[in-house]
Amino acid sequence: MVLIAAGAGIVFAEIAGLVSVRRVSRIRPAAALSEATVEPRLIHPLRLLLGLCALGGGAAMCILMTAVTFSTNLIDTFAILTGLLFLIAVALLGPALVRLAELLVRLPLLLVSGVGGRLALAEIRRRPRRMAAAVSAVALGVAFVGANYLIDVTQTHGAVVQGGERLAAGAAVSAPGPGLAPAALPAIASQPGVSTAVGLTPTTVFVPYPGNDSSLAEAVTPGPLSAVLNLKVVSGSLRHFGPGDIALSKVITGTNAVTAKAGDTIVTYLADGTPYRARVTAIYSQSLGFADVLIPASAAGGGHLGPAALAEVLVRGAPAVAPARLSSELARLATRFPGLSVATRNVVNARAQVYLAQQSYGNELFLGVIILLAAVALMNTLVMATIERRGALFLLRRVGATTRQLLSMTIWQTVILDLTGLILGAAAGAASVAVVSRQLAGTWMPYLTWPPMAVIGASVLALTIIAILAPTLWLLTSPIRDE
Repeated sequence: MVLIAAGAGIVFAEIAGLVSVRRVSRIRPAAALSEATVEPRLIHPLRLLLGLCALGGGAAMCILMTAVTFSTNLIDTFAILTGLLFLIAVALLGPALVRLAELLVRLPLLLVSGVGGRLALAEIRRRPRRMAAAVSAVALGVAFVGANYLIDVTQTHGAVVQGGERLAAGAAVSAPGPGLAPAALPAIASQPGVSTAVGLTPTTVFVPYPGNDSSLAEAVTPGPLSAVLNLKVVSGSLRHFGPGDIALSKVITGTNAVTAKAGDTIVTYLADGTPYRARVTAIYSQSLGFADVLIPASAAGGGHLGPAALAEVLVRGAPAVAPARLSSELARLATRFPGLSVATRNVVNARAQVYLAQQSYGNELFLGVIILLAAVALMNTLVMATIERRGALFLLRRVGATTRQLLSMTIWQTVILDLTGLILGAAAGAASVAVVSRQLAGTWMPYLTWPPMAVIGASVLALTIIAILAPTLWLLTSPIRDE
């Protein structure tokens, strides 16, 4: 993948260089100097066409992901592709978008600003492409960082919420190390006050479909699953779940995935590679933070799912039994099964929340590295774009503009740049985040944590201010030179 990415980067860099010098190498020197100082007012038809195609492609991806259910792997892939298409559209249509932004802010800016605001608007109208390059850099950083962060926290929050709704048992019995011995299940079921006891063991099952390797699964012992788990079955039933059956989550039964429905027969492969031909008895929706496959512990004759020990036993108490009494009755089994511990439903949910937070910590570290790289790229782009304005700044100083007016012009340009980049970046990222949230959590609104989003926005503002105002101050305090 590294070689492919490096090769693609080299190829596209060479193509960009050839395209950029092709026309310049064919025109007269005087015309080349003129075009170097005066930007074309209209976007090239090919660039406009490609930009509209990218915009249409992003919109089509959103519609497709809204109408069709995809597997988890394809959801992430399509989300990235959707965001990239919108960012490509922003980059290609940048000059037109900058002109539109200038039109929208012209009247308010003229009302609240003086000479600096008028100079800022004039330069944006004259050099929209230079502003568009800076806007694209800001939009890229906002969209990429914001989308990755929101997708991660939406998945984590969805897993926490679904976990709380999914657990119907009053208590969970577990043990450290390999888990509970199989003999613990009948002992737990025979305790006073126990109505239902079902054992669960995590495993993996290979469900053949495009782009899949292995799916997280739970092997369950016989018993009424609905008494301890609320999986929100959307089709079929788990009432008589047993040998020869399999249940799949809604996430992996969409288009380009298993494409199975309740009653179909599919062939999967257990943890040791043993084929397991089973009937799909149910499709459920509460799978985040749990498993995408449910199989009987005795699948294919048993012994094919890994360790025989039970990871946990979910217990439902009788209607008249208080949770405290149920826990005390179960705790007595610790003398027979060393390490046995009992946790109430609230404790189980709290532990799951901590575990999911720890899992997302690695993603946040990776995202931090991406943020640093995006910040470096943003700073470089803005500093170079600002230094390229030195000719215009020196010319304005020659014709009488004061340092204060030029600094005010730069500040207003930075404000317009930040607002435009933040809005475009947020729009490009929101499109992909919304469809992922719809697919995974069933809602268009992702889980928004405003403090981190405010930090992202403030960081972008701080970087743009430093990258633009610092070179501008240096240029304004430098002696006037012939440009």
